[in-house]
Amino acid sequence: MNFSGNDPGEPADRGSAKSIYRLLPGERQVVWTLWFTYGAFYFCRTNLAVALPGIEAELGYDKVQMGIVLSALKIAYACGQFLNGQFAERLSPRKMLAIGMLGSAGLNVAFGFGTALYFFLFVWALNGYAQSLGWTPCVRVIGNWIPVHRRGKAVGIVGTGYQVTAGLSYLVSGASVWLMGWRGALLLPPTILVAAAVGMLLLLRETPEAHAAKRNEETPGVSANAPRLGFLESIRLTLSNPALWLLAISLGMLNACRYGFLDWGVSHLVAIDRAGLQREQIESALASNDLTGEQRQRLIDLRELDLVQDDAQLAVKSVIADGLLPKREEERRRQSVLKSAVKYALLPIGAVLGSFLAGWATDRFFNSRRAPAICTLLVVLGCLTLAYDPIARTSFTGTMALLVAVGFCIYGPQVLLVGTAPADLARQGTAAAAAGFVNCFGYFGAAGAGDLLTGYLTTHYGWSVAIYTWAGWAFGAAVLSALLWNATGNDESRGMKDEG
Repeated sequence: MNFSGNDPGEPADRGSAKSIYRLLPGERQVVWTLWFTYGAFYFCRTNLAVALPGIEAELGYDKVQMGIVLSALKIAYACGQFLNGQFAERLSPRKMLAIGMLGSAGLNVAFGFGTALYFFLFVWALNGYAQSLGWTPCVRVIGNWIPVHRRGKAVGIVGTGYQVTAGLSYLVSGASVWLMGWRGALLLPPTILVAAAVGMLLLLRETPEAHAAKRNEETPGVSANAPRLGFLESIRLTLSNPALWLLAISLGMLNACRYGFLDWGVSHLVAIDRAGLQREQIESALASNDLTGEQRQRLIDLRELDLVQDDAQLAVKSVIADGLLPKREEERRRQSVLKSAVKYALLPIGAVLGSFLAGWATDRFFNSRRAPAICTLLVVLGCLTLAYDPIARTSFTGTMALLVAVGFCIYGPQVLLVGTAPADLARQGTAAAAAGFVNCFGYFGAAGAGDLLTGYLTTHYGWSVAIYTWAGWAFGAAVLSALLWNATGNDESRGMKDEG
């Protein structure tokens, strides 16, 4: 069989070995269209992380309450992934994507005009379901177009899209907060998502029918019109597949670590920046000769506390209320959010590299076995996470370098777990259903072990305990993924049999 796109009369064994992994012209158009389509969803998902410090300061909500709001998106997203994985096997991917993109944009605008906690909770949960209309239709289109020999590379390329846009989202949202306050992070990004929806409707082709003659020559056995399984049969094949359960639980643990960084990372860096400013103010106040002995001792005791932690901030507020320290200006708070968001915009640089190289390497060097790369990167991620809090407190350059490395080690395995591996190990043409099931577990993990647990641990035990817990999730995911070390897919299991 000839995968090279050259003369179909040329024997396959005479072509370059690299040609097996080269995308065909029609495939390239689809892959890059999906690249910007799915990537655009992140402008209306990660933006809330940048708005959190302003919401907490202006409206008085604590991290436990905002953790509940963040988790609402993940829970709705998880349920939506499972349902939409089934629907994506039957409904038009273009229509599903358009509804999700326009719906998410509208819900973000609505959130930006709210103030009540229960309103935030309701709207952000609806946004989670709208966001869940994004990934499984993309997997369906990839399954229609790309055979397994090129799928790791294809999904890796698509995966770089939401790394780039996640980074741009931090920059756009950070600048919006600086100019307009926290509501700006919910009002500007939706315009980008709407523009991307229009582009998707104009450019995306769901099936390779327009290139049917070319693909019949080059990739026999790929059929966009293969019969679809019944709804219950598709669920049965998905739930009875033990490999998918291992992938699903691994992704849940990885997402707990991933969304620890994505949803809470900016707040962590803002807390560090705030603590640095307060220490400077304490030293300046102690240098004054106008303090009484009792006031001086209060400031000395305050200086000994870990000012990054929420409980220490209660003491800071008491000292500010008594006039011993100046109140932090709103302009300074916005600048701190912008600076922290810019740092976090570096994480997707490593994520882009990890997303592409992990998928490409599994095709090129591991004979399409995904688990070796997943397991190795998760172990490294756990080690980097253990080092993150101490480095973030002490080194500006070290923090930026570490965030690039963390992005690489999060998104290399994440792209493989969320798309490539489920599509490989799905049974009888249920690639979208398998991806939806695995992603469902992934976001339950993000909601419970990521957002809710992080909010609780940060409030009651401090940032260090929460971040070390993220590391534990990464190590746990590595152990589970190692159980699939030798697992691989084949074209036949998805109706893509090599008959050449």
